[in-house]
Amino acid sequence: MKNILVGILIGGWISSTTGWAAPDKPAGFNLVNPAVANWLAKWENRVNRLSSRVDSAETDTRKLASWQDFFVADTVKIPDLRQPAVIYQHVSPQTTARNWANGFSQRFWEDVFHFQLQPTRMRQLAKKKNRTRLEVTASVALTGVLSEGRQPLRQRDEWVLELEATELKGTYQDLVIHSIRRKTGSVDLPGLTIAKVADYHEQMQHWFVRFLADSTRQTQALGKLKQLMRSDTVVVITGEKADTLTLAQLLALRLRPEAIARFQIQSFDLEYCDDFIENPDKVVVGQLIVLEGVTVSVESPQLYRRKRTDAVPFPAGRREPWVQASNLIVHWNQPSQLR
Repeated sequence: MKNILVGILIGGWISSTTGWAAPDKPAGFNLVNPAVANWLAKWENRVNRLSSRVDSAETDTRKLASWQDFFVADTVKIPDLRQPAVIYQHVSPQTTARNWANGFSQRFWEDVFHFQLQPTRMRQLAKKKNRTRLEVTASVALTGVLSEGRQPLRQRDEWVLELEATELKGTYQDLVIHSIRRKTGSVDLPGLTIAKVADYHEQMQHWFVRFLADSTRQTQALGKLKQLMRSDTVVVITGEKADTLTLAQLLALRLRPEAIARFQIQSFDLEYCDDFIENPDKVVVGQLIVLEGVTVSVESPQLYRRKRTDAVPFPAGRREPWVQASNLIVHWNQPSQLR
């Protein structure tokens, strides 16, 4: 189905560009050509230089350079990552290349933001003599603190960029951006939601069962659990008795399938961190949310007992959300059938 859709999109585009032809041997998505990656990195750098506080004459020069050297025209539409996350997700706002360059001024607190564009895949769409059309898929992110309301902004998405370039001996020159569109799919909104908490609970439940029941994939399941858990211990409740066991001790019980089927995570604590922003000192800071006594069950009147938040620094370059669970309490509904 994907091949059919790609064929339709390519065919429709070619029919609207007289004189262009599909390559003789159309390639699938490949690693991005270094010349293309370096050129896109240059555009990323030009956008980020818009946040530097300089005199107005230099600011105007930087604005012009951030679109004039990269776009076929200043009217090319760009998904507007600067909009609040909910607006960006549900409305998909766009702006022109010129407005994109002009619109950063005074939008961010302390005039500091960070734009990232990481190309991941590339394919050739069409050729006309030595001019080539390329499609590049890229992960993009924009972080900062909006001036209005001092609200943190952390946008992450995937874009599809259509470029035109001169191809010479396997490399590309004279690149220009013809269009940018969002890749179909949902946007990862910042913040810890009930759905995310439930998903983490489900992930742990899944990998615990795999760890205990599937001897062929215990190593994989153990690795997943260690990623999700701060320590390798759990509190096991059977009837009136509670034992603290390591994962190795839990596995050594050699539980029967009937017992594993009754294995349930009753509660846990959760540490979640995202909403990464880069402060004026170039330090990446994230919002840490700690939930204590999380119980993902319709039987529980509350999702958690206590919550606290904090701002924490992160190593340079790290901007992906992370999550860890601790103080896991598990139980079997029928302790008499434990073995």
